[in-house]
Parts: sequence; C-alpha cells; structure tokens
Amino acid sequence: MIYMKMSDEKIKRIFDENYRGDEGSLQATIKLLKEAGYSQMDSLKALMHELNLSMREADLIILNAKAWLSERDGNLKLRDELGDSLEG
Repeated sequence: MIYMKMSDEKIKRIFDENYRGDEGSLQATIKLLKEAGYSQMDSLKALMHELNLSMREADLIILNAKAWLSERDGNLKLRDELGDSLEG
C-alpha cells in the first residue's frame, strides 16, 4: 500500500463525516483513514489533533485498532527490540 502525506482538510472531512463519539464510529474512521492511504503515524497524529488525545492515548487506540490488527504483532516486536537496544 502506498501511504499519503497527511492532508488536514481531508482528515478533518473523514472525521466530520464519520466519527460520532462512539467506539464503532472511531474504528470505522480509523479504517477509512487507512483505506485513504494514511499511515499508522498519520492516523495517530489525526487522533491527537481531532480528538485532543495525548500521544499515549492515541497510540493505544491505533495499536489496538481493528484496521491495523494485522500489523499489531510486528509493531509490538519492533517496540520490544527498540526498548531492548535502548536499555543495553
């Protein structure tokens, strides 16, 4: 998949048209961001900006989002390896 550079207007439109303040619409919005070509990092930044979340809160949502479930194990492994290299 080719990822797009973030467009604030397009992301805002996706949120405005789809997010209704509940878990189901949040998952649908994240899925639409992914389908529109936005990366996990773009989606994380969008959650922080559009929902006024901390990086940690947005990260947990993206990490556990249904749309990104297939990448979850790889992300956790990468985080563990990064943590190990920073400690040692």
